[in-house]
Amino acid sequence: MSKATILIVEDDAILAMYLQEIISLMGYTVAKPLATGEEALAFLPDNPVDLVLMDIELAGKLNGIETAESISRTSNVPIIFLTGYSHDPLLEQAKIAAPYGYLIKPVPERELAATLSMALHRYALDKQLKESRIALAHSEARYRNLFENSPLGIFRTTLDGMPLAVNTEMARIVGCATPEEAIADFRDLAKNLYVNPERRQEFIRQLQEKGFVQHFVYEGRKKTGETIWISMNARLSEADEGDGKHHEPVIDGFAFDITENKRAEQALRESEEQFRSLAESSRDYIMRYDRA
Repeated sequence: MSKATILIVEDDAILAMYLQEIISLMGYTVAKPLATGEEALAFLPDNPVDLVLMDIELAGKLNGIETAESISRTSNVPIIFLTGYSHDPLLEQAKIAAPYGYLIKPVPERELAATLSMALHRYALDKQLKESRIALAHSEARYRNLFENSPLGIFRTTLDGMPLAVNTEMARIVGCATPEEAIADFRDLAKNLYVNPERRQEFIRQLQEKGFVQHFVYEGRKKTGETIWISMNARLSEADEGDGKHHEPVIDGFAFDITENKRAEQALRESEEQFRSLAESSRDYIMRYDRA
């Protein structure tokens, strides 16, 4: 049995008592009925309820519509309006308060029960949906923050080499100030980024064969023309709505600028070559000396 709390705002004392009794028998908790909008506004801040059943025409300065508008500024509690006329002009005005339903007096018990139940159910769904949207927004914000501030270059591209999204670090790696600049300037990755376009073809071949690629290294060219070495991990993913008209699989991945490592490896190889050459020269000298 439901334990939802319902507030009745009705200036007809007899009707208010009747509604209180009937709703209580339905299993709801009913707050003491109030007769004016002013009383309702004073009551609600310290006495939260799950639903307000309120007459459109009330005693006092505020009618039900004005009261509902004031309530909605600080609370999203669902409101059901009571009215004595099915064609009451106030019903049109009442739409601005976005009520969860209307009941025509005299209120049949079955209709009252159904309207209360549906309104509370709809409110629960609306609340759940709102919470889900908030959670999704927070999740998207966290993802966006991770994407934008990651120390890794993150990218999404089409199979034919058109970038769909890059983060700030990826833009920096290719010599651009912003992701937007990188997307605009590198429209064809094989042509604009790869020093050897055949390496792009090899990357796509491996990706299509296995669905993912790890530690794929290639020589790239920054916007300035400077050459760099890049290592990347990538996988094939399904396109989503954010990818516009692209319905084919897309490539998601991240990249590292390994230019310094490559330079260090090259310097080490050159040093080893010099040492080997020196050692061979020394051995030849020693052999000639021994013969002498």
